[in-house]
Amino acid sequence: MRNSPEMTWGMVKKTVQNKNPENTENVFLAMLAVISCAMVQVALDKAREGRTCIVIAHHLSTIQNSNIIAVMSQGTVIGKGTHKELMTQKGAYYKLVP
Repeated sequence: MRNSPEMTWGMVKKTVQNKNPENTENVFLAMLAVISCAMVQVALDKAREGRTCIVIAHHLSTIQNSNIIAVMSQGTVIGKGTHKELMTQKGAYYKLVP
């Protein structure tokens, strides 16, 4: 169950304290952010099932599983496809991926 969205905050804190008691607060906050993102991603994926959704994403990981991704610049679509297709094209989307 470690690193899963079902992990409770208490379990995370205890794990962090056991691994690095001197720097618990910083490590705890970092782990909290990662787990929060995972929980949000799971919820978004469930909400999108069987629906047409338009998503404006701050993090590319939010849209990587989408059927169609439209890349826009100054109000114009400059690329369109799946994550894999857009990565292969090595255009604007590719440059955004870390």
